[in-house]
Amino acid sequence: MTQGNVFMARLDQAIASAKVMASNGCPASQILRHLSIDHGISDTLSLVQIFKQAFSANIGEISCIGGWTEDGSGELNDEAINSLLQVVIGSRA
Repeated sequence: MTQGNVFMARLDQAIASAKVMASNGCPASQILRHLSIDHGISDTLSLVQIFKQAFSANIGEISCIGGWTEDGSGELNDEAINSLLQVVIGSRA
């Protein structure tokens, strides 16, 4: 399996995981933290791509992900990211 195929398989697993978590009522911050810790995906571009595909979101709806970090050092804390992404996750889970 090529490196690209491995990445795509990881991405597909992460997308499926995000969908399941959202359908179980998990907030965005918990989903993002899970992707970072359990899937090893913490770069903003990949997280945005996962949310875009998992929730059929457009970039404008999820660009706020760039302001959040797992360790809390970002511009947006968990409460803020949950509030901003709840509409996207809640309506498309």
